Amino acid sequence: MSYFDIDDILMGEEKVPTVATIDVIKLGHLDTGSVTPYLEQGAKLDVPIWLVKEYRQANQSDVFKPQLPKCFNKQHLDTLAAEPEVVNLHSWCPSFFGFALDYLRLVNNDDLNAIIMEAFSRRYTAIMDMSQTAAFEDTNDRTRILTTLERQLFRLGAIDDREYQHWQTRTHRILPSPATSRQALGLAAKRAKVSGDT
Repeated sequence: MSYFDIDDILMGEEKVPTVATIDVIKLGHLDTGSVTPYLEQGAKLDVPIWLVKEYRQANQSDVFKPQLPKCFNKQHLDTLAAEPEVVNLHSWCPSFFGFALDYLRLVNNDDLNAIIMEAFSRRYTAIMDMSQTAAFEDTNDRTRILTTLERQLFRLGAIDDREYQHWQTRTHRILPSPATSRQALGLAAKRAKVSGDT
């Protein structure tokens, strides 16, 4: 996670359902049903994924044991496995793939990992195809379902395609005139001579 990247910061705020594995002092305020100043063992609460990661790093164990988030439940994953290209992942979680990557670092779930990898691969291909036709058709409806990362990939693909089109038509940049090139070569030769004399 980059400290200065707003998308990473927002992704870190995604909530994960957890169960407290020990009594935690001074965190009773996180559990709205708690009357004590500490969070009791077994308490169930949703906490940001960054907090789960920080506690694991600091204590070398799970203070908050992650449970399966709603966006990874069986119904969602069945839908994602069947037709990943048409699923509105942005409505499930704006940072779906980044969140999945962080979550999979906390738990060992090979089935979830396989579905996420396959979905990303198929969606990536569709996004690149879509970005190649962005100049010729309205893509607003199709980009609405994309996650934050996918929208960035779409924009980069569209820019890349536009630059490729400019290159093909030789309009990507104006070359300097021969006079300007001779002037630049003359200046370079003078600099080389001056540095050789000293």
